[in-house]
Amino acid sequence: MKIGILTFHCANNYGAVLQAYALQEYLRKNRHDAYIINYCPQYITSYYQAFGNRTCGMLKYILKSCILAHGRLKKQHLFQKFRHQYLHLYDLDLNNVYNDFDAFVFGSDQIWNPAITKNDKNYFAAFKAADGKKLIAYSASMGSVKNVDSALKILYRNELKKFSAISVREDPLRKYIEANFQYKVSLTCDPVFLAGRNIFDVIAAKPRTNKPYLLLMSTFYNQKLFDYAKQLSSEYSLKFINLATYEKASSFKRKKIVSLTQFLGYIKHATYILTDSFHGTALSVLFKKNFNTIERNSQMDERARSLLKSLGIENRMLALESNINVSFSEVDYSDVDRKLDKLVITSQQYLKEALQSNSLEI
Repeated sequence: MKIGILTFHCANNYGAVLQAYALQEYLRKNRHDAYIINYCPQYITSYYQAFGNRTCGMLKYILKSCILAHGRLKKQHLFQKFRHQYLHLYDLDLNNVYNDFDAFVFGSDQIWNPAITKNDKNYFAAFKAADGKKLIAYSASMGSVKNVDSALKILYRNELKKFSAISVREDPLRKYIEANFQYKVSLTCDPVFLAGRNIFDVIAAKPRTNKPYLLLMSTFYNQKLFDYAKQLSSEYSLKFINLATYEKASSFKRKKIVSLTQFLGYIKHATYILTDSFHGTALSVLFKKNFNTIERNSQMDERARSLLKSLGIENRMLALESNINVSFSEVDYSDVDRKLDKLVITSQQYLKEALQSNSLEI
C-alpha cells in the first residue's frame, strides 16, 4: 500500500523529526510504500529561519538575530542533512486529485494544536489529493484540550467524519472528541514507541566523552532549572551536558547544537536525564534511562503527564519550584515495559485495522 504521512517533519525540532522518521520506518518495516509528504507551511518554517520573526524593537531585533543566526544556520543544516539522508520525502501537489496514494496518515505530533497550525485544514485532509483515499489519524495531538477553540470544534465536527479511523496520543483529547462529537477514538502511542528502539540504536552517534554525565534537555529558558542541573551534576560527580533547545542570546554559548544522530546518542549513553519536553520524556523511557520530567505549567505538561500516567510513573514528573531533591532514583522498568508493550501492541493493531477498514464508527 502506498501511504503518505502528513506531520511536522519540516520543523527543526528533534522530537518532531524523529517521530516522523519512526512512523515512516514502522510502515516500511511492515512492507508499505510509505513517504513523508513534503508539506512545509510557512508558519512552521518561518519560525526556524536564521533571522526569525521580528517581535521586538528594530535595534534589539538586529542584535539578537546576529547573535543567534550562526546557531540557527548550523542547526538548519544538521536537520536538512538528516531529512535528506533518512526521510523518504514526496513532493505532492495537494490540489491535484490525480495521484496513486492509497492512504494518508495524519500525525503524530501536535498537528491539531491551533496555537501552532492556526487550524490548518490540510491536517484534516481538506485537500483535493485526499479525495477518495483512506484517511487515518495516528496519535494526533493538540497539546492540551484547553487549546480547543471554536474554529477547531468546527473542523472536528465537519472533517473527522471523512476519516476511516481516528487515534490520538493523549487521553484527555480522546475523551473530549468522543464526548463532544460521538466519534470512536483510540488511544495510541507516539511513533517512537511504535517503531521501537532498534531503529534509533543503529543511527545513534556515541558522544565524544567516556565520563558519566547528566543530560539536560529543556525547551524553555529557566535559569533555576539550569542552575539546579549544574548543582546536581556537581554533587554526583557527573559531567554536565546541556542540550537545551530554547533560544536565548545570553545563554547561547552554554549549550550544544547537535545533529539528530548525536542527540539520540546523548540520550542513549546518559547516566541521568532532566527534561521538560514530551519527546525528551518519551525517548528517556524508550532508552530505559533514569530521568525526571520537570513541570512547566499545567497546560504544557499535559502531554508528558498523560504518557507517564499510562506507564504508571507519574512520580517521575517533579515541580522544580517545590525545591525537590531528585536523588537519582531508579525507574522500575519491569512494570513500565509491561504497560508500554501493551500500549504498543494496541497501537500496532489499531494501525493494521485502520489500513484495512473502510469506514469510521459513529
